[in-house]
Amino acid sequence: MNIFNHQNRSILSFSVIHLDKSFELTRFLINSGATLIQKIYPPNASTIDKIESERISSAFGWFVRSLMAHNVDRELSGAYDTLCLLTVTMSQKPQKMKQHVQRTMMQLGKSKIVNGPLFRILYSHMVTYWARPQELRLLAIKMVRKSMGPKRLANGASIKKLGLPGKLQNFVSFKNFP
Repeated sequence: MNIFNHQNRSILSFSVIHLDKSFELTRFLINSGATLIQKIYPPNASTIDKIESERISSAFGWFVRSLMAHNVDRELSGAYDTLCLLTVTMSQKPQKMKQHVQRTMMQLGKSKIVNGPLFRILYSHMVTYWARPQELRLLAIKMVRKSMGPKRLANGASIKKLGLPGKLQNFVSFKNFP
């Protein structure tokens, strides 16, 4: 799942650029353990090299680029489910999420007139996920997903065996979002 090509791009980064058209593939990849950012660097990599690698490999960055290219409307039509999926996935580490979202917006921003409205919508949607303290349901979902691991998450039948209420099963498998 976490194999990157010679351009530091993963299957997930190629999937998210199709927004909600490839939502099921994106959800499957994330449930199977795909990471949003490459975290393997050469031993002598400088901080600048790491940031550049993160910028290129970030699935969230490619998602934002795709939103910018498609001129998505204020309701994020055709991209909302993918945004929710990426947001909930990144919220597993709220501080890193905040840094990554802000860094990505700084790197991709052209001007407040061009990107301002889109970035405001994204930011307002995502800010609640890195706020402190996190909601109890997010923490519960995080712990269930962590204890299950990617193998069982990719297999939807394993989630049903837990005996959780249907709504929580859908949250854990990312079929619905909190």
